[in-house]
Amino acid sequence: MSRRRCVLALTLVALLVRVLTLDVQSYWSDEAATVDLLQRSFGGMLRGVVDGESTPALYYVLAWVWAQVAGTGEIGTRLLSALLSAATVPVVAALAARVAPGPRASRAAVAGAALTAVSPLAVWYGQEARAYALLMLLAAGSTLALLRALEQPSARRLAAWAALAVAAMWTHHFAIFLVVAHGGWALWTLRARAVPTAGVVAVGTVALAPLLLHQRDAGRASFISQTSLASRVAQVPKQILAGYDAPVETLLTVAGAVAVLVAGAGLVAGLRGGTGGTDGTGGTDGTDGTGGTGGTDGTGGTDGAAGASGVTGGTGGVAADAVPDVGGGGLRAPDASRPHASRPHASAPNRSRPREGGPDHTRRDHTGPHGRGPGNGGPGGSPRPALVVLAVALAGVGLPLAAAAVGQDFLLTRNVLGVLPLVLALVGAGVVGVPMRGAGAAALAVLVGTGVALAVVVPADSRYQRDDFRAAVRAATAGGPVKRLVVADAEGRGPVALYLGSGVRRLAPGARVAVREVDVVKLAPAAPGGARSTPSLPDGPAPAGFTLGDTASGATWTVRRYAAPAPVAVDASTLGTLSPDGPVVVFERPR
Repeated sequence: MSRRRCVLALTLVALLVRVLTLDVQSYWSDEAATVDLLQRSFGGMLRGVVDGESTPALYYVLAWVWAQVAGTGEIGTRLLSALLSAATVPVVAALAARVAPGPRASRAAVAGAALTAVSPLAVWYGQEARAYALLMLLAAGSTLALLRALEQPSARRLAAWAALAVAAMWTHHFAIFLVVAHGGWALWTLRARAVPTAGVVAVGTVALAPLLLHQRDAGRASFISQTSLASRVAQVPKQILAGYDAPVETLLTVAGAVAVLVAGAGLVAGLRGGTGGTDGTGGTDGTDGTGGTGGTDGTGGTDGAAGASGVTGGTGGVAADAVPDVGGGGLRAPDASRPHASRPHASAPNRSRPREGGPDHTRRDHTGPHGRGPGNGGPGGSPRPALVVLAVALAGVGLPLAAAAVGQDFLLTRNVLGVLPLVLALVGAGVVGVPMRGAGAAALAVLVGTGVALAVVVPADSRYQRDDFRAAVRAATAGGPVKRLVVADAEGRGPVALYLGSGVRRLAPGARVAVREVDVVKLAPAAPGGARSTPSLPDGPAPAGFTLGDTASGATWTVRRYAAPAPVAVDASTLGTLSPDGPVVVFERPR
């Protein structure tokens, strides 16, 4: 099967993995906030993003338009993220193909696509109504556009990079760290030619600054720094490898870390080995040596396939045709239907004169478009894609870490998810370059196997899922159509109100309401390192006039019911003792 078909198949697999279980899990607090925004007018949504969120507005604009058609149920709202997440698969495949040396580009693309299709965090956020799936797609797309611009800095390619970079920043503030690294590479490599485009990106950044500062000063992300920075840094690789919670996650994390180290060794071996084979061989779809041998002008062998390295065997010709084609996800030779495609600097050879590199000429070093040598880096040189992607990924984590060191501490795994597709591309390129036979395949099997296992286990076991507010609220309202108060932890106020439905009213402290039932909802707190268990509620006295009724529970929630034979006036401020672990909110539900 060709690379293109493999990547397409894996993209469909990714979509199925995300879509088939879209509504298995309940909305959690952040998703409930998204739904609240999407149910407002367009202007109200924008005001809500400014005053109630910690991210820019691009995702919410797209999601608001989407919700007008798909609605705000679990499937409808999350489907946008599922589509965006699946669309990231071929982009990562294209990145991996560019990172890998030429003869291995096809296998790298397939490996990168497979890793992205079942990556635990890519699947998790591909099923969440938040901005992270769009962030990952734009981070991968803007980095791919940067590589294309560095390789052949046309106005169109530079504009594509600028547009995707600005879109990424207007999706999530942490994309700025990636774009800073992008801009550094563009200015270092292209110098004056990149200045106008970098200026456009800078304008987009400056335009975002007032919103960033306003949202920072509002303190809605201050909870992040309440956990030690060291523990959050340690969580990043663990959660990338094994998700948030999983069975035997220590074993999965260790095995995944070993697999990534193996991939790293393959990546280093590929960098040391150069950018591709030197004999110009390569399959028509970029597979390892399955196609014809490159012709003496570097344009193709008997079947029209260009040499994967773009250099003919011993002739030193420049293969302008071998410019990578991102439409197929990486390096692809032109076919007969595009006889002059991507040939801005080379024309068909003149058969009446000797070819360069032939007997009448001294062989020249192969140079890329615009005379830039491959892998040279520095001003005027075309840097190796692997180094660019690696540097951008490191900046995506290292710069937030540096910001934390000076008091701007917002480092959290989900905030640095723009790095994830870059890491998957690097690992995909690395596993196909491992010198030891079978080691790369084993590493890929470990990582893909972990993703497949978690894609099965998480939907089947609520202990590894998001907070199940949906089931808890259903249990709380199962006592019949009576007027009731529902008491919940303050952190769960959004999803509890959402699932209580229309007519619900949040009571102010001190408000008194006559009801026949009081229901206390308790969700288990997150427990890093393993599954959560059913939470308990204290055995304190019932509210005056009420008697203890039944208690319902699930794997991660408990509901306790207090009932009265006739309506009893209740002071909302007295109900905190029923769930004393933290502040509570009280909702009135008419019936």
